[in-house]
Amino acid sequence: MEGCKFVSSGHDFAWKSYLFDSLHFNRMCAEVRTLNENVNDPTQLDETTNSWNCFRSDLKWSFRCWAAGPGFVLFNMAVLVLLRLADEVSFILNFIAFLALVPVPQRVYYLRRFEGRAFSIREMPNLIRQGSGRFFGLAFLIGIPVGVVIAILGYAEGAVHLSRHDSNPAFPFRMVISILVVTFLLDALLTFVTPALAFTTGSANQAFKIGLNMLRGTWPNSMWYVLSPGLTFSAIVLVVPASSSNLAIGILVSLVSGMLAFGFRGAVVPYYLRHIGTVADVDNG
Repeated sequence: MEGCKFVSSGHDFAWKSYLFDSLHFNRMCAEVRTLNENVNDPTQLDETTNSWNCFRSDLKWSFRCWAAGPGFVLFNMAVLVLLRLADEVSFILNFIAFLALVPVPQRVYYLRRFEGRAFSIREMPNLIRQGSGRFFGLAFLIGIPVGVVIAILGYAEGAVHLSRHDSNPAFPFRMVISILVVTFLLDALLTFVTPALAFTTGSANQAFKIGLNMLRGTWPNSMWYVLSPGLTFSAIVLVVPASSSNLAIGILVSLVSGMLAFGFRGAVVPYYLRHIGTVADVDNG
């Protein structure tokens, strides 16, 4: 192949530079084509894909799933409105309804799409029963330490004061920010714990071990998934005090933040499934 060489070193350098740029460009084009294809097929993404591009592809897939199952999306919107109305009556009632209706059904909805199957609303009774037991256990496991932290913050901020209508309690603004920070940290910690509890095991303790091991094993590749604010979006409703004058605004905030949280939870599902590889204890209805 001696005849293929340029005599001039300058020409040789220019040719090598052109060849490198061409190969680099072709690789970029191939990755973009792969990402565009995998927006509809997240099972094909792997560790060689750039972490941000992988997360972006999974997030796009999550929102595109809504078009394939609009009935469940509308059901979730109705649940968000009911949760906000329940919060007008009792925070405890809101919390219980959230644990029963949100964590497992939403993630199984994305699991069905990942498997190429349709989600049936008839699965809901079994999923609610599963979600109630599993996530109440997780709430008990993390509720004590988180409750202590929030109680300390509340004491430091003078606890809860009354709103200007002297009817509904409202958190001081600094405490709201503190709660959102705590929620964000908890959200990051539970990134893979919640799908483990929904898909892999019925034990909150075991789910914690699986989730934390996966977090350690995939960091920093999983950074964008860990920092995605699923639970934090749900906590934003704390910013809007529960009062009759703010009810419409509260419902709107709940809908927007709740649906964003729904979308971000969906992005974590394919990433978790690609790494775990097996799913058990999920009722197929």
